[in-house]
Amino acid sequence: MSRGIFIALGGSGVNSVGRLKYKIFTHLVDRDKKKLDENYKFIFIDTDRKDINNLNKKYYTDLNNMDLIEDHEVIDLGKTNPKQTYLQCKEKGNRDQEWLLNWMDPVAANILRDQKMEAGAGGIRVEGRSGIWMEYSEIKLKIDSAINFIRSFAKQEDFQVNRLPIWVFSGTCGGTGSSAFLDVLFLLDRKIRRALGEQPFIRAVLLMPQGFIDKYSPAINKYKYEPNSYAFIKEVNYFLKDRWIHTTTAAQFGAFACKENEHDVNKEWPLFYYAIPLDVQTESGFKLELEELYESAAEIVYYNQVGLLEGQMLAALDNTVNEIIQMKEEPVRAFIGVGYRALRGTESYLEQYLQTRFNYEMYSGLLGKELSAELSEPGEQDNFIKEFFNTCIARSLFSESENPQFSNLEVYMNQLLQRVGDNLSDASFKNKKGKYDSALTKDANRLENLKNNTLSLAGSLSQIMKNEFEQGDSAISKLRLQKNITEAVQGAIESNIITYGFRFVRESLRLLDIYCENVEREKSRLLKETSTKKSEILSDIESLTHSCITNKGKPFLLLFEKLNEYLKVIYLQELLNFQIAMLSWLSKGEAGLIDEFERHLDRLVARALDIEQIFKRQYERDLIKKFKNTEANPTTTLIPRIHNFINDQGGWKRDNDFSRLYETVLPSIVDINGQKTPLRHSGEPQKKKEGIHKLLDQLLSSREITDNSPDGFYDRSRESIYFFSRIFSGEFNVDEIFTMLNKFFNKFSKDRFPLESSKIQEELTMSIMD
Repeated sequence: MSRGIFIALGGSGVNSVGRLKYKIFTHLVDRDKKKLDENYKFIFIDTDRKDINNLNKKYYTDLNNMDLIEDHEVIDLGKTNPKQTYLQCKEKGNRDQEWLLNWMDPVAANILRDQKMEAGAGGIRVEGRSGIWMEYSEIKLKIDSAINFIRSFAKQEDFQVNRLPIWVFSGTCGGTGSSAFLDVLFLLDRKIRRALGEQPFIRAVLLMPQGFIDKYSPAINKYKYEPNSYAFIKEVNYFLKDRWIHTTTAAQFGAFACKENEHDVNKEWPLFYYAIPLDVQTESGFKLELEELYESAAEIVYYNQVGLLEGQMLAALDNTVNEIIQMKEEPVRAFIGVGYRALRGTESYLEQYLQTRFNYEMYSGLLGKELSAELSEPGEQDNFIKEFFNTCIARSLFSESENPQFSNLEVYMNQLLQRVGDNLSDASFKNKKGKYDSALTKDANRLENLKNNTLSLAGSLSQIMKNEFEQGDSAISKLRLQKNITEAVQGAIESNIITYGFRFVRESLRLLDIYCENVEREKSRLLKETSTKKSEILSDIESLTHSCITNKGKPFLLLFEKLNEYLKVIYLQELLNFQIAMLSWLSKGEAGLIDEFERHLDRLVARALDIEQIFKRQYERDLIKKFKNTEANPTTTLIPRIHNFINDQGGWKRDNDFSRLYETVLPSIVDINGQKTPLRHSGEPQKKKEGIHKLLDQLLSSREITDNSPDGFYDRSRESIYFFSRIFSGEFNVDEIFTMLNKFFNKFSKDRFPLESSKIQEELTMSIMD
């Protein structure tokens, strides 16, 4: 087990050492915190805690809710107020304060910020140095702790004591790292010599300025970072001579924030054993991002010092330095150029590919095709809309619909007609033998009573029907019917979204709206005919009544039939009014229920289209560019060679390792243009679920994916998924729908893509030797 001390100075040092600590913790010590603390020591010195907090946030979940960088490892220079520190030194004037006044430029002192450096030193080295001066005691305590760490191994491994790696990572142009570098290295050298009687082998990693200069504004480049980097290199070069001529005097330590009175400044100080400068631009012209620069710094030290290559690589570097020392050349060559070529697996690229493609194709599938494109055979569209109407609407309103239920309006009202009609009797016009008595059938009073009784029954029937329709607790009340129809339409919408997509459902609702309007017009025509028929029947009743009185009762049978017909026409008139009211509620102008559902679908389509376009760009442009660029990366060879997944036209090759793995979960088909598209559903989607239809059904009914009920969003009472239609009831809004979908898709893509193909698995997990 190799051991080491790693010190981070400033933001770039923190970012590099933080990544190095993560690699050591997760790879070398198998996430064993005790083993990490026993063999490695980390010190982070910075003014701004933003980088520390960002790294902790970056790795927090992966480290089981543990901070990567712990508070006891941090020296916070941000507590210092540069202006107040300077003013207090002028006021007190003891020996330590006088040292600060010696190197503090009075002109620079006038523009020191009168605030704590919690947001960083702002690229101002003199402010960073004031923080070093203020926290010097804390820095010494941390270095003493590092020395005790070295001493704990002194009797066990003499070679390891001599070579125990002490790495200092520092930026070269910021306000914190570059100002702390000399002080920290001097303290390390003098304290280790005094405590252990050995020359320490301190190695530095210097992150060169160009990447930082390029990133920030021209004003900062010109007045801060460029002069800072010049001053830093000049100071380092100044003390490098000490390695050869040993004529350093106390006066030359003016570049230090604090004069270390405990140790002799006139003795040899080699500054560092060697330093590795790292820049964003390679010899071939390839430019790394700053994040990649931090990763490279961590990679180089990890693999060269504490990784598998430690012995050979470290020996080669140190031998190079020894040869340089013996040559006694001027200027001093203490900087070692180091490059590396990492062989890496592509797990992170695979995860991005699966997740990005899955998100893109699922949203593309959710949008789906228009109904006219999906159902292109003659008569298919008409049959679908007719079935939609019959299943969701007609079954509640019309007796001729399939599977009428007790709550069917027409069936229920017809039962009322039969019950009321039973009260219309001709018994008082018959003799004991049950035949009509002519003396009775032409009795004007009896006939008038029969007519009035019929009209009264008709009025009662009309009122009973209205009461049943208007009362909320009735089995066929308007509210109950609206609820039943709403749930049925929502259920069909839900099912069709999952099967066909938003566009299909939006067009089906538009066609259903038209269908309902046509049915309503037909019912209105029948209602008009019924009103005419009612007038004709009343006229016939009057005529037949007169005929009964004058024609010895022969027309009575016709009269009684007309009276029954009158009851039926009153029933039909009311029924048609109710049915028209329900159809109007569904499709009236732009205010009907279906119109409202259409507006929701418009919003769903618009938002899904925006999100699909984002993922499309990520999948078909950004990810392709990222995969293609790996070919030119000078530091890394990826296994498999994922740049080969891109074809000559700049698109994805139809068949590649990642694609084959992806399609074990979401199969693809080749369209008429020869392009691969995700399988949307089976040829007979109502009988068999496949492709996106199947996956949507699975993930929305999965508790693990949705964190919802035991059945996810599967509603047992409806025997169907109940997710998208909740937007119609106001339970979810559009933002909530898509926030949840993004969460579900991301979780599904991470949890449900097994390495099912052994060939793919072998290639993705190929050993470094292979």
